[in-house]
Amino acid sequence: MNIRLEYSDRLGKFNQAQALDATDHTNGYKTICSLIDVERANRFIVEMNIRYPQLNAKHPIPIPSLKEIKSEIFQFIKRDIQLLEQEMDQKFRRRSKLFN
Repeated sequence: MNIRLEYSDRLGKFNQAQALDATDHTNGYKTICSLIDVERANRFIVEMNIRYPQLNAKHPIPIPSLKEIKSEIFQFIKRDIQLLEQEMDQKFRRRSKLFN
């Protein structure tokens, strides 16, 4: 199932919303990915919480901006696609060895 992933640079929090749900503008949420798998979104949020510990607690360090988070999700999806390509290439090579 796909969702819409939103981020509030005012709160430093992520929100997962259904595609047809209205965006919560009162808390400053802005869409960073309009269509993403729930599992992939959860992995991204966990990775961002590890990379930016200030998202988990009140630190004096400023939270990342919307621009930084958009860049992070682009890099995350790019890495995900590269890993998928490598996995598919390995499967193809193994199958080719089996049938040749």
